[in-house]
Amino acid sequence: MSTEPNSVPSNDRYARAASSLGFLVFAVAGLLGAAMISLVRRKAAFATAPAATPTTPVT
Repeated sequence: MSTEPNSVPSNDRYARAASSLGFLVFAVAGLLGAAMISLVRRKAAFATAPAATPTTPVT
């Protein structure tokens, strides 16, 4: 019975750490996903920009 009061704060501490760590992982994953999407859009824009005007000879 004497170990129950000691186990409750440790479980609460672990629960708080796990929830905050999960939130951090989720936030980092969201930021990485947004960065990947923006990079893919930039690459697509750069790939289609020269193809939009292929026949413009500079004399």
